[in-house]
Amino acid sequence: MRLLTDALPLVVAYIGADLRYRFVNATWEQWFGRPREVISGRTMAEILDPDAYRAASPWFERVLRGEKVSFASVIRRVGEEPRHVEVTYAPDFDDRGGVRGFIARMLDVTAHMRAAVALGEARDQADAARDDLARKAHELQASNGALEQFGYVVSHDLQEPLRMVAQYLSLLEKRAGAEIDEKSRGFISYARDGALRMQQMIDDLLRYARAGRVQPIDGVDLSQVMDEVRRDLSARIAETGATLTAAPLPRVRVDRTAMRQVLQNLIANALKFAGTEPALVRVEAVEEDHGWRFAVVDNGIGIDPANCERVFEVFQRLHTRDEYPGNGIGLAICRKIVEQHGGRIWVESAPGRGSRFNFTLPRR
Repeated sequence: MRLLTDALPLVVAYIGADLRYRFVNATWEQWFGRPREVISGRTMAEILDPDAYRAASPWFERVLRGEKVSFASVIRRVGEEPRHVEVTYAPDFDDRGGVRGFIARMLDVTAHMRAAVALGEARDQADAARDDLARKAHELQASNGALEQFGYVVSHDLQEPLRMVAQYLSLLEKRAGAEIDEKSRGFISYARDGALRMQQMIDDLLRYARAGRVQPIDGVDLSQVMDEVRRDLSARIAETGATLTAAPLPRVRVDRTAMRQVLQNLIANALKFAGTEPALVRVEAVEEDHGWRFAVVDNGIGIDPANCERVFEVFQRLHTRDEYPGNGIGLAICRKIVEQHGGRIWVESAPGRGSRFNFTLPRR
């Protein structure tokens, strides 16, 4: 019995009906810091702390009546933090059915209690964080909706006065005719061009605002979408002598119109920034664990790696309008659409080595 109980991680003792210790195991010795030779024959009242003895007395009475009992308790040892324990008293019957003693088993559950408390606190914190995240998401959604509506209204309302400015400048130039000199005529031309550029920027802002409203549907065939993009860009491809190839593209859950805009913007950019050689543009698709990764690869002028994040910002341009036309909105729209679908977009490039625009779409 001694060998068996000494191997157990439990505190084990055998106590007679007279409440004297008959046996304690090695764990008991470690726990209470007393050798078993000193304990054997001593009463529980002599060994236990007076408060602990009083608290356990009702359980002694029940087990000595033949009832197996279990209870939780706290043991305070000098110089140590209180320990939470689970105690079981199991009666030991003699041949006539009388109780001659009982086996006491005690398990230290302090670590489990602390873990349970920590788990409860962590769960409470997680619940609070989830609630806070949901609240912020709701606020962000409301804010984005209001901001989108604001941008749409402001952009729309600015269109008319700018249109009037451009029209009156043209009218002034026609009516004044020979009465104004070339310098004044140049001023009018600059003002009209500025108004027209501002009008184009507002149109781009409207496009950017609308890009936030996506309605994905199942089973959109991106190969068909790619064919439509190819037809839309066919004139530019023919004019520049470019070559556009595409791997078979999958069916995915996306907003068809929005994804067409992404492909068209990326391919149009590849055609625009082709450099001196005719553009070679390739569209790829690779299935991954969590969805699809697409790429539009070209042999164009490339991008400095330091600017590979900047190109996705609204109205960010790396070249002058004389070099390459446009307002720098196309890639920002692509990023907004891809992120609205739960994906991400990035570019790998270097000057003179072409660009590889990647974007992902999750499997849903």
